Amino acid sequence: MVVRDVTEEYSQVARIEQERAAALREAEEARQQANTDALTGLANRRSAMQALDREIMRARHSGDPLALLVFDVDHFKAVNDTHGHTQGDLVLTEIGRIIRQQKRDGQFAARVGGEEFLMILPGTNGRAASAAAERLRLAIDHGTRSSDAPSVTVSVGHAALVPGDTSLTLFARADEALYAAKRGGRNQVRLAA
Repeated sequence: MVVRDVTEEYSQVARIEQERAAALREAEEARQQANTDALTGLANRRSAMQALDREIMRARHSGDPLALLVFDVDHFKAVNDTHGHTQGDLVLTEIGRIIRQQKRDGQFAARVGGEEFLMILPGTNGRAASAAAERLRLAIDHGTRSSDAPSVTVSVGHAALVPGDTSLTLFARADEALYAAKRGGRNQVRLAA
C-alpha cells in the first residue's frame, strides 16, 4: 500500500479556483463598466442600442407593443454656463437617480449623450408611453427642485414600434418628437408622427 500526501495538490487546485473566480469577477466588472455611464450609473448608448435591438426582436416575436422615450434636459448649456460643470454633473446624477426610481421592472434606461437619455418600455402602447413620459417629466421637474442640484426640466419625445422599424428608425422617430417638444416650448411631451 502506498500513501501519498495530496495536500499540496489540493492547495494548488484551490488556488487555481480562487484565481479563476477572481478573473471572472474582474471580467464581469469590466463588462459592467463598458456598458455603464459612470456619472449617472445608467446604461450607456452602446448598451442601450443593443437592448433596443433585443426588445424589438422580442416584440416582433411576441406581438407585444414596444415604446421608446427619448428626452433631454432643457437649456442644459445655460446650467453649465451659470452654475458650472460640477453643478451640471450634479444635475445629470440627480436625473439618473430619478430615472431609476421611475423605471419599472422590465424597462431599460440609459444616458445616450451629454444630456440626452432614453427609456425602453416593453409591453407599452402609445397611450401608456405618453402617460409614462408625462410622469417622468413631472418627476424630474419636481425632483430637481427639491434637490441640491439646479432645478431643470426635460422635453420628451416618444414613439411606438411600427412594422418595419429598426432600432435606428424607432430612435429617430422618438428623437424627432423630442425636437418637436423643444420647438413647441420645451418642458413637454410629444408623440412621434
